[in-house]
Amino acid sequence: MKLEKLNLFVASGFGLGLVAPFAPGTFGSLPGVALAYALAFLPPWAQIPLCLLLTLAAIPICDLAERTLGIKDDGRITADEWMLYPISFVGIPILDLPWWSMLVFFAVVRAIDIIKPPPARQLQSIPGGRGKKATEYFRINPHRLNFGNVALVIKDGKGQIKEADLKDIDQRLDLYNGMITSRFSALGQQVIVQTACMPCEDAMVYSINSRLLSSGKASVRLSLPYPSGKHADAATDWENEDKHVSRIIKSTGKSALVIIRPDKNLFNSEERVTYYEKDDYQ
Repeated sequence: MKLEKLNLFVASGFGLGLVAPFAPGTFGSLPGVALAYALAFLPPWAQIPLCLLLTLAAIPICDLAERTLGIKDDGRITADEWMLYPISFVGIPILDLPWWSMLVFFAVVRAIDIIKPPPARQLQSIPGGRGKKATEYFRINPHRLNFGNVALVIKDGKGQIKEADLKDIDQRLDLYNGMITSRFSALGQQVIVQTACMPCEDAMVYSINSRLLSSGKASVRLSLPYPSGKHADAATDWENEDKHVSRIIKSTGKSALVIIRPDKNLFNSEERVTYYEKDDYQ
């Protein structure tokens, strides 16, 4: 009995979900904010395994709490939310963001959890804590499709250089404007790469500034893999070239329109991707 009470205390957000006068799911999820801040002091390579351990731990905690209360998906059980909350911030420098940004993130996550867009709502029917955990996983990771990889390739006289050859690495995220600025030195030259997400379109914008481009030592490589559709990998499958077709259907000196047709057994659609090159790239 003591174990069940202790487990319920943890499962309810250290009791917040049990004593909250209203919205127990929201109050019981608040420990996730403190947990996300705590993990933010660690590098991303350390955050990822800890988030995985928290996810695995939440399964038996939620399962036992449901059996203790005798109610499936009881709103007072919030371990599936506060223990998984840090997943949303892996690699994001939340310590450098204004304090109110976490309130916005928290509100968005809570809204998605309440709405439960497909397939999260359907997965809720899986018995026990595993169904609850599957629902939360899809809530945080809605899809894993990768129709294209854009890479900056830098070569010296011996071939392509490695990540260890890069010096003075500095990367900053401007979350408000949706832009990542990366600065580093390679082959004695500075390289500045800006990556931005267009908020109103399904598009990414890349800007590369370096003398290595004009000297021919740096170039941009576009790879078009088959999407694996999985959640625990890089979402790419390089082993099934016969399952998809990618071809250029229109090109100019500064742009190219590529049509990507994946296996219709996986997706009954096609993707049209346009790539542009501008004169002001150096």
